[in-house]
Amino acid sequence: MEEKNNSQEALLQMEAQAGKMRKKLLLILGGIALLAILLLGGILVADLASGEEKAMQATAQTEYGDGAFYEPYKGDIMSNKEYLDLDRKVYFADGSGMEVSMEKGNLNEFNQEAIFLYNYLQTIIAGDRSAYNACFNETYFQTHEPQARFNQQMLYGAKITYHSRGNDEGGVWVQYKLEYMIYRNDGTFRRDIRSNESRPQYITLRVEPEIRIEKLLTHYEVVIK
Repeated sequence: MEEKNNSQEALLQMEAQAGKMRKKLLLILGGIALLAILLLGGILVADLASGEEKAMQATAQTEYGDGAFYEPYKGDIMSNKEYLDLDRKVYFADGSGMEVSMEKGNLNEFNQEAIFLYNYLQTIIAGDRSAYNACFNETYFQTHEPQARFNQQMLYGAKITYHSRGNDEGGVWVQYKLEYMIYRNDGTFRRDIRSNESRPQYITLRVEPEIRIEKLLTHYEVVIK
């Protein structure tokens, strides 16, 4: 009788150990499945981000021929009455639907990123190649050539819109959407837009150690037939 009881106890112990092993195995398999889901999710997010950049990049870019542009303006563009009559203010939108004009007298009301982009636009208007190139960091120039010489640009209808913010291995980055048009575009700065046209640009700023442009992606609408 005692041997029978010992056998039953041993059987119960074996069943209990088997149950523990099954639980451990289920936990391990569950962890592997969760890790696979997280990795797949990361890959999908990376693919989506890459796809968004590609949609803004070269596949749909257009460069117009010389016939699409005006002859370089002779003299200071600030003496051109037609240009001065246009809305040359720079508008800032924080993404909430509110827009405020940025001017030299109220720049201290805006964050440093917005001020940086305001000054960036002034380098384009002034045709200041050196100041323009100084707005970009070394990472940008790993894949882009410095901007060649360009004339003063009759830039107007400018708008800076906050888009997104995040962190990565390089630190904090902030992205803004930039829109503007060029009156009497002479093609020395941008050849992808004609006069009075606009193509939004998404500018990613690296904010440390100092604010500089790391990415500049132009959005081109792709028409699928």
